[in-house]
Amino acid sequence: MLAALYVGQDRDRQDLNLAEGWTRRWITRWKAGSSEIVCPVRDMAEVPAAVCGPVRSFSWRIPQRHRPGLAAMVSTRRLHGFESLNERKLLLALDFLGEVRDLLAQPMTLKSTTSTKRTIAHIPDFLVVTEAGVWLLDVRPVDLIGTEDRLRFAATTEAALSCGWRYLVVQAGGHRCRPPWTRCRLAVRRQRHVHSQLKRYPMSSMREIAIAITAARIKGSTEEVARLPPAAPTPEIIKSSPLRTKWTVPTSRTPRRPVV
Repeated sequence: MLAALYVGQDRDRQDLNLAEGWTRRWITRWKAGSSEIVCPVRDMAEVPAAVCGPVRSFSWRIPQRHRPGLAAMVSTRRLHGFESLNERKLLLALDFLGEVRDLLAQPMTLKSTTSTKRTIAHIPDFLVVTEAGVWLLDVRPVDLIGTEDRLRFAATTEAALSCGWRYLVVQAGGHRCRPPWTRCRLAVRRQRHVHSQLKRYPMSSMREIAIAITAARIKGSTEEVARLPPAAPTPEIIKSSPLRTKWTVPTSRTPRRPVV
């Protein structure tokens, strides 16, 4: 459990226009380069999300209350936009799961209709492709979820289920979501400490360590790391669990020489 999860109400679903053929009437708009892809909800799973980009830009200005930016993810080896610090924390937690294959921020605009023939639009925060399936994720503070938000969440839930996806709303804020974020931050700090110690070792030793860790990842075991001599200049955390070194924080600094 990453944080407190939002649970929708049946009355919110009843306010939607789910009459026969609603998957054809509800549409989604995606952005691929300078082009726009428009498709009904029933064909949403066929959209090539890998070539799409955010439908909304991540702007910043002085009077705004939220804090957008870019977060680096090792799982995708790319930078992903976020619109608040809570979204950045969610990206950090997703990266620690180790099952993310691809991720797209602000993936598409969903336009649905209510029982009163009113059109509502919603842009989910993230589209996450994992080994277990595809997820649509939203992050919203607990005290900011209003009536319109509940209606949009219900519509997004129906759209996701219609194409075999899953939808989740993470409620940011409150004491119940602080411990997971704290554990993730502590792991990152520990990882930075390990890499700061590795910088003090000669490049030849670093190359030997990197080769052993890479071989262990490919084989899925720790045999290659265990073969290192006991006096090898490497922290015990690397010898005991080389997979922990998978999570590193990319920086803009370029090394003078490659490790491998």
